[in-house]
Amino acid sequence: MKSLHKRQIIIINKLILEDKPITSKQLAFFVGVSVRTIKSDIVEINEKIAHYHIRIMSKPREGYWIVIDENADIEELSKITDAKIVKKFDDTPKFNYERINYIIKKLLVVDYHIKLEDLMDEIFVSRSTLTQDLKEIRSLLSKFRLKVVSRSNYGIIIEGSEIDKRLCIAEYFFHYNNRANYSIASENMFTVGKSKEEYDSILRFIKEVCDKYNILLSDFSLNNFAIHVFVSIRRCTFYNYIKAEDTLKENVEDSIEFKAATELTKKLEDYYEFMLPIGETIYYSLHLKSKRISSEDQINAQEKQKLRDCILSIIEEVKSNFDVNFENDKELYDYLYLHIAQMITRLRNNMVIRNPLAHDNLRRYLFATKITYTACMIIEKTYDVKIDINEFGYLVLYFNLALCKIENKKKIRIALVSGRGRPESTMYLNEITEYFSHEKYEVKMLDNSQIILGDYKNIDLLVSTYTLTTPPNVPSITIEDDSYLDEIRKALNKIKVNNLDFKKYFKEEYSCFNLDGNTKEEVLENLYDKFIELKFIDKLPEKNKAFVSNEIGNGIVHFQDLFRICRKGFFFIAVLNKPVLWDQDVVRVLIMLKTKRDGDKDLSTLCKIISKWANNPDMVESLIENMNYSMFLSDIKNV
Repeated sequence: MKSLHKRQIIIINKLILEDKPITSKQLAFFVGVSVRTIKSDIVEINEKIAHYHIRIMSKPREGYWIVIDENADIEELSKITDAKIVKKFDDTPKFNYERINYIIKKLLVVDYHIKLEDLMDEIFVSRSTLTQDLKEIRSLLSKFRLKVVSRSNYGIIIEGSEIDKRLCIAEYFFHYNNRANYSIASENMFTVGKSKEEYDSILRFIKEVCDKYNILLSDFSLNNFAIHVFVSIRRCTFYNYIKAEDTLKENVEDSIEFKAATELTKKLEDYYEFMLPIGETIYYSLHLKSKRISSEDQINAQEKQKLRDCILSIIEEVKSNFDVNFENDKELYDYLYLHIAQMITRLRNNMVIRNPLAHDNLRRYLFATKITYTACMIIEKTYDVKIDINEFGYLVLYFNLALCKIENKKKIRIALVSGRGRPESTMYLNEITEYFSHEKYEVKMLDNSQIILGDYKNIDLLVSTYTLTTPPNVPSITIEDDSYLDEIRKALNKIKVNNLDFKKYFKEEYSCFNLDGNTKEEVLENLYDKFIELKFIDKLPEKNKAFVSNEIGNGIVHFQDLFRICRKGFFFIAVLNKPVLWDQDVVRVLIMLKTKRDGDKDLSTLCKIISKWANNPDMVESLIENMNYSMFLSDIKNV
């Protein structure tokens, strides 16, 4: 029998095991390739197996099945129906996001070239599929300043500084993509080998030196630093050391952090019974310097003025863009003052302080996220740095806290209209006043004559003890039983939603189900085509003015129009036809929320509604499964 590559063997085995036809889409999903590839493979398979009286048949709208004639060459057939191959395939990453994670991990744990042919054979893909995967891998690794270098007759290898390799190892082995159910050779050098005793010892050493030198670290930073120390020990075991470059020394020499790191190095040497070079001490110093909780005393006078100017520019720009005034919020100013200074140090040293809730923060606080983009553009321009998603997520929290304080100052006015006696009316008034905080709500009494005359223009919600004969043009509820306080709360929650013009932003034509694309780049290309079709944009944006996208968890990517390319307000939502690796997460849903101008009064309300929906995994999954816009709209209105 002519040679079949392993993916074709998998297809034949799958067809033999099934007792009914399988569609090309089902086969594509099973194997992890496109429908076009499946069709090409089957044509090629039939050419190779025709002489052995075995063939794959097909019928429109039914699918493919295999036919084995009576005089088929069973001996040859047995060679290509090896259950071991199928079992190995089941344990191999199939989708591009699984393969990418697998290949990155494999490249990170070896210090030699890997041939493409070996990779193709290992994960059952063609050269074209592997080439496409490597394109995305190069993009992902570039964020760690690492390169995938190819050399003829040798293969591929990761190149970059040892510090950047360690940062990448910490991310891929300890933080991201932990759901994968497959493993690679040598992976246990970063997982199984991390005994609790060893990890606890490293953590204890760090706490001891930090206490001695009065270096304050958050609990998460302590654990994160312990992971990096653990990775450093494993790397040193294989002679992968940090180079003690002069620029690194200058950042830490004569510092408290360096003294603490020197003592930490001595403790590690005693524990592991081998010497660590000076580069490792410098590396630990950089982590301490980047992760410690700082105070104003550590900032010099020139940097203080630069920082003040930067924060004032942020506050002015936010007020101009969003009509939100943070000028009198001293707490926000103090938070930004201390965080930005330390953040700049971390970014310049390429020392990431991980934020495990970064994506969650972006999803929960969409309006604060939009404000944070404005702030980050000013910070990046002032300090010539690029802010990563971890730091961005912390800034979102500061701005959301400031927004909450402004929101709490806006009082919602509730009016009680009672046709009952004064004692009972007073009882209801007291209950409502006590139940709803004075800080956010203002409760007052109105009489029936004021209702008849329409004297309730400034009231947000009317609560009455009887059915009003003249229907008011503001939301109202009638007290019927003891559950009336809950009914009031529900009504208050709906006030802003009901005041929103849903038809203006939410239109079925602003949705797209089964958006094509096997990779992030393909999805983006199809998305821009859709935006042009919907007249959101006139042409493809320039590369440096493209929409910015962020993973926000729950399989969602949120797009931002930072350069104000779109001139109309809308809410766009798309469901991908297959899961796609975006940056670090696998996504299925794309959303974009746009008002005519950033300061539009609807923007904050829209962001809250979409945040509540995106925070509900069941609703997101319902959209993916049903792809029904009416159901989605119903969920949005009742979220």
